[in-house]
Amino acid sequence: MNGGLIASVYTLAVSVIVAAVSYWFTKTEDQDADLRKLRFDFYREFVVAFAQMTDEHATEVERIRFNTATNAMYLAGTPRF
Repeated sequence: MNGGLIASVYTLAVSVIVAAVSYWFTKTEDQDADLRKLRFDFYREFVVAFAQMTDEHATEVERIRFNTATNAMYLAGTPRF
């Protein structure tokens, strides 16, 4: 009887640990996916702003958009953003 109780306690502890580790890995993957999406949005905004800046007659609004996109891309391109 005592051996069965010890085995059930070990089984309970291992199942709780496995569930916690599984949750942590899933949460980490979700955060990484959100970060990739955010970076992609920054890069897409930069490309659109850059395409508008290639015109010789860029307006002040387009220049501000390009500068903002460049600064945002600098933040997104850093390794620990």
